[in-house]
Amino acid sequence: MRVGPLRLLFASLCWCLLATGQSIALDLTCPQSLSVTQTAANVPSGWEATSGSEPASLQRVAFYIGSPKDRGTIVPDKTDKQNNEERVTWNFVRGPGDEFWLGCSYTGTTVVLAQKLSAGVSQCVVHYDLLPSGSRLRVRAISFT
Repeated sequence: MRVGPLRLLFASLCWCLLATGQSIALDLTCPQSLSVTQTAANVPSGWEATSGSEPASLQRVAFYIGSPKDRGTIVPDKTDKQNNEERVTWNFVRGPGDEFWLGCSYTGTTVVLAQKLSAGVSQCVVHYDLLPSGSRLRVRAISFT
């Protein structure tokens, strides 16, 4: 079986990174929107509850030690704003039994999509686009190493 030069180059690069102890960046992204069905409880007499049909948009990213249903969010280690972008960095230092989770929060709902991070993830940088006022507009990218 003949191995093509591109495959050989890729395999060599991966081996070099693993041999030097470097991690490969893993880009995961939260879904940009989420369809949510909400119902009102205990609607007062004389009022009618309706719900919109627009999907909820990704608003922010958070991290947790343990499942988000049981714990509060982890405070980021660093925040940096430059040129209409905010970079928020978390460093994950694991203790015995620690599990880190990614949580994706959406506008207009308390629903959080959560996913456990692999044990090899040691850092995450979330990139937000900013409005001219400096407020967050949207999540642009999520990078893990």
